[in-house]
Amino acid sequence: MDMTSSPITAAILAGGAATRLGGRDKGLEPLGGRPLVAWVIAALAEMDAFKPSPSRGEEARLRATGSRVDERPQQERRAGLLGEDGKSELSNVGGDGVRSGEKPIAAEAAPRIGRADVLIVANRHLDDYSHYARTICDDITGFHGPLAGVAAALSTSETDWLLTVPVDCPEPPRDLVVRLRGGALECSANCVIVHDGERRQPLFALYRRELAVSAADGVAAGWGVWQWQESIGARELDFSDRRRQFENLNTPEDFTAYAKLRLAR
Repeated sequence: MDMTSSPITAAILAGGAATRLGGRDKGLEPLGGRPLVAWVIAALAEMDAFKPSPSRGEEARLRATGSRVDERPQQERRAGLLGEDGKSELSNVGGDGVRSGEKPIAAEAAPRIGRADVLIVANRHLDDYSHYARTICDDITGFHGPLAGVAAALSTSETDWLLTVPVDCPEPPRDLVVRLRGGALECSANCVIVHDGERRQPLFALYRRELAVSAADGVAAGWGVWQWQESIGARELDFSDRRRQFENLNTPEDFTAYAKLRLAR
């Protein structure tokens, strides 16, 4: 199977200290009535590379009618963002952006999205995160930076390629994987990283699974993720046309502003 159709593991990196949130666990912080991690899972579900392939019969029907199926309701329901009435939960929040009576989706409902296996890498509140996807812990106690999470995900991944995304970016681009995968193929790279036109976004990256040992060595040496990426010859891919979609949420003010902006759309 070639890279353009092979499964990918998607790892959500959720192990930060969140000092600008007073130490609260950022991925579990509510945004528009749902924990931030649920937004990231919903974004993964909408990515072009991860959408389930239609059956042969469905493909024939679509070709005959010239129509296409809108998969977003199924994907949003899987991520806990769509109510049973089919209406988006993102529009059913109060003025403060928080909805009462919310429940996490069942753990068994989320670990796979289309053609992607989903992992959450965290170092606290593992039981809470496990409601949303399979959750693993990095191998080092405390907060040692995102490279520890990348290393843990690479050592756990059972697919040839690993996508990493941070838990604090609620709506990354839908074409993220397609473009990273195309860049990796074009330059025969083991790692391709997003560049938003102003700076590298080191946590939005696609890695070959064979880098697991190298990542573990980097953690043991005390390297940061950027230093390790340089050591493996990572290539940057231009996403300047999607720069705003890589903005992350770090402070309570960021959460409030984003919720107001999202609800105003």
